[in-house]
Amino acid sequence: MPRSPAPPRRAFLLSPAHAAGVRSQLLANPRATFALAQRFQTDGLPLADAFTFMSGLYFRGKIAYARRFASDPSLVRIITANAALWAPERVIGPPEMRGFGQIDFAADNQVFQQPFRRGLAALARRVGPHGSVVLLGSVATPKYRDVMVEI
Repeated sequence: MPRSPAPPRRAFLLSPAHAAGVRSQLLANPRATFALAQRFQTDGLPLADAFTFMSGLYFRGKIAYARRFASDPSLVRIITANAALWAPERVIGPPEMRGFGQIDFAADNQVFQQPFRRGLAALARRVGPHGSVVLLGSVATPKYRDVMVEI
């Protein structure tokens, strides 16, 4: 009996939280007394947890949706400002957060665009020619859309 083809792979790409905003400053404050900030300062936090705190329900909804509907959990990626696409489980601390907050997410900023292009090309290879990459974020924004369409 012939094998049925594997279903197409579906990846999810999440736009980031604002890493230079008020909530990121609360998280990164070494004098903060709440448990999440203290853990962030000492051990770091998974990227998804840090971004969820920084943007609240908006990011929490995106990560929950992506984890539920991705064909493979390793195909969920979060856009970072200066380091391409990272897994939600990747642990970050204050140095990474500062790096994210110093970079402008602009279509003409190569510090953002070059790693983003590399990460997106690698993700496209993983999903294959019949798979799809779903952006959960600012779809109308050229900084993401134009590169995704190109790759």
